[in-house]
Amino acid sequence: MIVHRQYLLKASPFIIFSMVAFVPKITLAEDPNPIKLENPTKYSYEYVNKYKEVVKNTLEVEKICSNKIKFVMETIFRDHVCDVSGEAHSTSENSQDYEFVYRDCHLHLKVSDDNESITSSDTGDMCPQYFCGFQGHIGGYVFKKDK
Repeated sequence: MIVHRQYLLKASPFIIFSMVAFVPKITLAEDPNPIKLENPTKYSYEYVNKYKEVVKNTLEVEKICSNKIKFVMETIFRDHVCDVSGEAHSTSENSQDYEFVYRDCHLHLKVSDDNESITSSDTGDMCPQYFCGFQGHIGGYVFKKDK
C-alpha cells in the first residue's frame, strides 16, 4: 500500500496536467441583447422648478447580463424626492424594455435604440407609495445619457 501511494504522489503532477491540458475550450454564446451599456452608464433629466432652480434627476444603469440591469434612480418632483434602486428584468427576449417589480409597483425602463435615452413609466402610479415622499413622481421622465 505504501508503494502505491509513492507512485501516485509522483504521478499526480502528470495526471493534473493531463486533465487541464486536454479540457476542450469553452466558448460563450454571443449576447443576444443589442443593448451595449458601458458599466455603469449615467443618465439625467433636468428641469427648472418654481423657484427658478435647476433640478437634476439621475438614473445610473449597469448591465448585469443579457436580460437584467441594475439601476439607481433619484427623482425630485415638486420638491418631493423619490429614491429607488434594484434589478430590472427584460420583459421579453431581446427586449429593451426592463421591468422592476416591488409589490404593486411596476416600473418600466425603456432603453432607446441608440442607448442615448431611457424612458421611465410607472404602470398604475403605484411606485411613489413605496419610494417617494408625498406627491413624489417616478414615471414619465426621459433620461438623457450624460456626456
